[in-house]
Amino acid sequence: MRDPMDFRRGVILCWIPAFAGMTRQTMNILKRIQIFIQESYQEMNKVNWPTKGETTKYTLIVIGVSLVVAVFLGGCDFVFTWLLNKFVISR
Repeated sequence: MRDPMDFRRGVILCWIPAFAGMTRQTMNILKRIQIFIQESYQEMNKVNWPTKGETTKYTLIVIGVSLVVAVFLGGCDFVFTWLLNKFVISR
């Protein structure tokens, strides 16, 4: 009769290389993540960031253009609704 410990040792010995490979692979992924973060930080230092005044100016331009477009589209909607009610729906 076989000793049950032989089976357990065999199972454990079969899985040790798999876990070792996963550990190496995990360490490789962690190293790649570390390199990515370092390179991202270096690139962020190279960016020419806008000043506070430029940011404020561009924000106001975007808000102004958005308002103009909203008024234009609202006016178009109003005119088309009036035209539909006047000529198509009221007949």
